[in-house]
Amino acid sequence: MSSHYVHLPGVALFSGVDFREACAVNDLLFEDDRVVGVRYTTPAGTEATERARPVVGADGMRSLVARKAGALNIVEHPRMTCTYYSYWAGVPGHFELYERPGRWVGAIPTNDDLKLIMAYFPQSEFSEVRTAVEPAVLEAVRSTTPESYERMSAGSRVEQFYGTGHQENFFRKADGPGWVLLGDAVHHKDSITARGITDAFLKAQSLTECIGERLHEPTGLEAALRRYENDLTAGFLDLYQGALNVAELKPGRQTEMLRQLVDHQNLIDRYFSTVSGACSLDDFCNDELLAVLDQS
Repeated sequence: MSSHYVHLPGVALFSGVDFREACAVNDLLFEDDRVVGVRYTTPAGTEATERARPVVGADGMRSLVARKAGALNIVEHPRMTCTYYSYWAGVPGHFELYERPGRWVGAIPTNDDLKLIMAYFPQSEFSEVRTAVEPAVLEAVRSTTPESYERMSAGSRVEQFYGTGHQENFFRKADGPGWVLLGDAVHHKDSITARGITDAFLKAQSLTECIGERLHEPTGLEAALRRYENDLTAGFLDLYQGALNVAELKPGRQTEMLRQLVDHQNLIDRYFSTVSGACSLDDFCNDELLAVLDQS
């Protein structure tokens, strides 16, 4: 196996990495309080171990690597929303987002001419919504955007509903002796701004750039992991807070601002690019925006 083990099932592998397919990681290997590898079970049920430096836990919000390594949350906020979605055929229209207090509705074109339609609700309504998902989503769409509801009603739902109310908001300690966390394992936030996969790639890029050629230099590797942890805070804390702001489902200020931008499509596009993280807040809040708001 390669000298660094990545527990990241389902993701394309880079050149030079050996892959153990369909294996389940059960535990970490420790020597003198340092993680030195993993213990796993093969598809045939055989117990095996692999040594690595470092062990990279990219195993999601409920990361086993984080739990076994004792990675604590250093930033944490309560769950804020729950969300459900499905796919419809025969629904025309482009990418659409609608907000009102307590509701957020999105309609997103996807493959095979299908439309993904989703609704977000406050976390406080999760226990009620989960027991009657379809009527809750339909009513959310109808009461938030009647025009979209009419288009959706003319089409047909072609898949089951999917969703969750278990969306944690946190930053974990990013690394420790012999281990480092990546993706949702190190930082997770409400999905309402759809940043998960993009952020995972950016974190992977940051980690590889920080490590560089220092993988086999113990002192250099430790310093590189410190830089990686600092980069996480600098690069993702604003995006994290921005997602939580949207997840409050209190769109008053945003809605009023967008009304003022109605004749300025480039600024509206830039606003949604900022929400998604594709554009920085500094790029959005420029002189052009301030001039338009001052005139309104």
